[in-house]
Amino acid sequence: MWRSCSSWPITSFLLVGYLDYRQLLRTCRGWQLTFLLAVAVNIFVPRIALLSLGAACYLLPFFVLGYGLKRFAAALARPGVVASYAVLFTAAMAVQQLAYFDYLSSDGSIDGYVQTALIVAVGLSANVLILRHRRAWQPLALIGGFAFTIYLFHPFSVGIGTRLAAALVDVAQHRGVHFDICMVVGIGLPIALQTVLGGYRWFSLPFLGLRPVH
Repeated sequence: MWRSCSSWPITSFLLVGYLDYRQLLRTCRGWQLTFLLAVAVNIFVPRIALLSLGAACYLLPFFVLGYGLKRFAAALARPGVVASYAVLFTAAMAVQQLAYFDYLSSDGSIDGYVQTALIVAVGLSANVLILRHRRAWQPLALIGGFAFTIYLFHPFSVGIGTRLAAALVDVAQHRGVHFDICMVVGIGLPIALQTVLGGYRWFSLPFLGLRPVH
């Protein structure tokens, strides 16, 4: 599981790098067309398990979006563009919540392409808005310093947190508490791992690819 999860961004990085090498992302128009194609692939192409290509297709729109936000920052920071993303986020999130609380169908579910499209719409628009209106917050900045380790080890730490939460609380009755335990363990365990073992070369170099912190 860890290997598969860790190969997702590598595949996406290589693909975006290849697109840039082919001059497909050098202009705003080329980036826009690539972004729309990446979104369509995410929504309509079935997930395949070969070499994590299915997960790479899932992540590709977010990588292309980040590329555009960096290279074409001025164009994507225009008030009209930001406002359109705000409208998209509000509408998609509203539909998701209405479905979750059983207002849209008899079983309260949205499946298939519509569900995938809503997930992509919320994720992409939220990222644009967060990056456009980001604010400094010291606790989050502190956690951000461990982001690489959290990413590498989250499949293990979240799995441990899930089992711990299931043993401590009734998931059906206390979903919020269950989520909190999973989040704290999922984030806290990698941080503790790097804090305790990050100074040892035998751990830091092979497992993190980093020089010892002390």
